[in-house]
Amino acid sequence: MHCSLPRVDASLITAEAFYEDHVATSTPLLICDDRLRRLKNLWTDELLEARFGSVLHDEVREAINGVDFPLTKVAGDRSSSMHVRDFLAAYQSNRSTVRLYATNLVLPALGEDYPVPAFASLLQHKCAGRWCGGLWLGAGAARSPLHRDFSENVHGVIEGAKHFVLFAPNESAALYPKPERANLLGHTTRLPRGARTCSTREADDGSASGETACPRDFARFGGALERATVCRVEEGELLYVPSGWWHEVFSEGGSGEGGGVGGSCVEGSAGAASLRPTSSSHACGAAASSPTSGGSTSASRARDTSCSS
Repeated sequence: MHCSLPRVDASLITAEAFYEDHVATSTPLLICDDRLRRLKNLWTDELLEARFGSVLHDEVREAINGVDFPLTKVAGDRSSSMHVRDFLAAYQSNRSTVRLYATNLVLPALGEDYPVPAFASLLQHKCAGRWCGGLWLGAGAARSPLHRDFSENVHGVIEGAKHFVLFAPNESAALYPKPERANLLGHTTRLPRGARTCSTREADDGSASGETACPRDFARFGGALERATVCRVEEGELLYVPSGWWHEVFSEGGSGEGGGVGGSCVEGSAGAASLRPTSSSHACGAAASSPTSGGSTSASRARDTSCSS
């Protein structure tokens, strides 16, 4: 199984049940949505360039070390403003030195293709019913360091896959928050390698090169890591991350070809999720095929959408 969380069909979740069983209880959930899977062949690079190429986006970030990206857009701090067409041209490049990530690209017109999922309708407090999702575009192999958001988030994967390591809010003391002027609770962590501080260290080629012990100054993190939730979110799936949950995310590029990675949403076995009686007897099929490599428009692509309230 690619995720330790329950996996359910979006069409079987009511907004009321989702809010009461997951939002009110701060419980993550993996959701599959066949409507999201269809976007892979619709929201292509060619369409984005034709419809939105002239849009200037000010949250294009440059990798710090080829993989890790800064969390916030700070002028001159490994980030820049780019027109959508220029970003697409850059990230389609086969040059290994190109490590760009467009974050939270809000294009309201895309809401015509993918309206807010019905189950998430009660999360739209600040959006007043309008589409406010943001696209995250990259060539894969991108990591967002361990952090927490103080808003409800629903992450949907259109192409590629995203690997989440999740920590509940009550693990905060063991994650060593870094207080900030704008947020005294801390949005980020002092852990030197985030969720990988005490886990398998990666060599330059991405292979594992042994275990690392928790540094003495961060000894509490070891216990929290054992209790972490790990989830791989594949094409056509959405992950609900409640407000205050810590998460580190690694994006994996897709093939650029149709078909998708995750299996279709189908009726499955009973009792897979804590939903109301009208939907608790259904779950999405767990079958999935392995992702392919190679590419068409670009060698490796990762794109997803994220809605928050």
